[in-house]
Amino acid sequence: MDYFKLLNLKKEPFSNSPDPDFFYGSPQHVTCLQKLELAIRLKRGLNVVTGDVGTGKTTLCRQLLRRFTRADKTEIHLILDPGYDTPLAFLRAVARMLAAGKKVPPPPGQGEHALKEWIKQRLFHQCAQHGGTIVLVIDEGQKLNRRCLELLRELLNYETNQHKLLQIVIFGQRELETTLARTANFADRINFKFLLQPLDFRSTRAMIRFRLALATRSRRTPKLFSWPALWAIYRASRGYPRKIVTLCHQAIMAMIVTHRDQVGRATIKLALRSALGCPAPTRRPARVVSGVLVLLMCGGLLWWHWAMLTPVWQLVAMPPAEARNLAGPYKIKPFKIIPPAAQPAAVKTAGIRPAVKTGHRGRSSMPAFLGSVPIGPRETLGELVHRIYGTATKPYLAKVIAANAAGIDDPHKVSVGQRIFFPSIQSPVPRTPASSWWIKIRRERSLESAVTLLRQHAPHKPPLHLVPHWDRKSGLTFTIVLKEVFFDETAARNYLRSLPAGLADTAELVSAWAYNTVFFSDPYDIQS
Repeated sequence: MDYFKLLNLKKEPFSNSPDPDFFYGSPQHVTCLQKLELAIRLKRGLNVVTGDVGTGKTTLCRQLLRRFTRADKTEIHLILDPGYDTPLAFLRAVARMLAAGKKVPPPPGQGEHALKEWIKQRLFHQCAQHGGTIVLVIDEGQKLNRRCLELLRELLNYETNQHKLLQIVIFGQRELETTLARTANFADRINFKFLLQPLDFRSTRAMIRFRLALATRSRRTPKLFSWPALWAIYRASRGYPRKIVTLCHQAIMAMIVTHRDQVGRATIKLALRSALGCPAPTRRPARVVSGVLVLLMCGGLLWWHWAMLTPVWQLVAMPPAEARNLAGPYKIKPFKIIPPAAQPAAVKTAGIRPAVKTGHRGRSSMPAFLGSVPIGPRETLGELVHRIYGTATKPYLAKVIAANAAGIDDPHKVSVGQRIFFPSIQSPVPRTPASSWWIKIRRERSLESAVTLLRQHAPHKPPLHLVPHWDRKSGLTFTIVLKEVFFDETAARNYLRSLPAGLADTAELVSAWAYNTVFFSDPYDIQS
């Protein structure tokens, strides 16, 4: 049985080797790689990347080596195991790498002083006189002892008036942070420091599909994993790329053995034992515990009502006039429902849920319409619908036309200045367990003012995205954000600082929306 031919694959999609071809550029990995490359080209000196086991440090290291291997006047050297017993052994290893392929070898059998002088002359000749760049990449940096760190600090002292002669990038586990905290004179020289975090669910799903797309023979990515399986992989791996790759490989093996066409949640249970050495997460204990907690809470609440306050059944049977005068936390306000007959005719035609008065702080429930906007010059109805809802599919166009039945004879022939009413069409926003960040540019209270701002936005600047939303506390609001979602707070803040002056004046970071927010445009839809 050929594993590749059976699944229509040309190579192993979930190999445990750090293949640069299978490097998935999650937002945080791309940000880290770009900043490392920029720091090296600007010759900023020392850069440190830390993270837990399996967060992708080695793969990121190989990708960095790949980018600079063929660069002109750039030498890049890699130390896989820096756990040398003495600084002299570490210094000799660095000298041997710098002398590889050169006509002038380091002096044999010399002490630290002679080796340092030779390295200094080598760096000055290559970097200062010929304008080259020498990069020293150290993997498994947590194995560096304090004496070797002190030696690296001395090598960083070799510099010109403009830049450092030696560029150092250290990849290490979280233990390296403890070592750096104890060597303040070395930590102060760090130009760029980055902490790799586990992937969120969206990045986990994208990483799996990315690897399958590279490994398949066909143009279409095979759907080997169902949605429940993807979620089970994320829960079991907790977003660590190495665990994700290992579990996916074991899941495919289990799928082949059990003669299945797709990896489901049951297949993940079988693969968990061999991949991670632990049983699959089950819901039965959680259901039992949650049921016991619910019973205890209900019993305690009923006892509290019986012992401390007026019984609940008396409040339910109490007339509204008496309930209005009742002191305490059970003060009831009567509410009024507007009958469907009182709604505009356009609302009934479009099939939109009518507004309902709730009596909560004087605010009404979700409105039937977002507002109205006149058609602009050289603007079609489809473009305006896409600008407001983030999409202009046939169902959306049909509902807008139905809401304007008396004013739109032909959707392809709308006149400039014609006012279009836009109904409240709830957007199906996907649920994601990961934290997300948006860069908010402005918040408007009317649809027309928000659309006017989008029309005035220069096309060469970062694109904007309108997110109409409603919640009981703030009512209907129109938030304008950058058309990009960040899943790494550091990347979002760095992007915020790089905005032009026109946008940076009012821009701020948003990481959460109000509870039970109803969206009329998908805030995660960055490709619309």
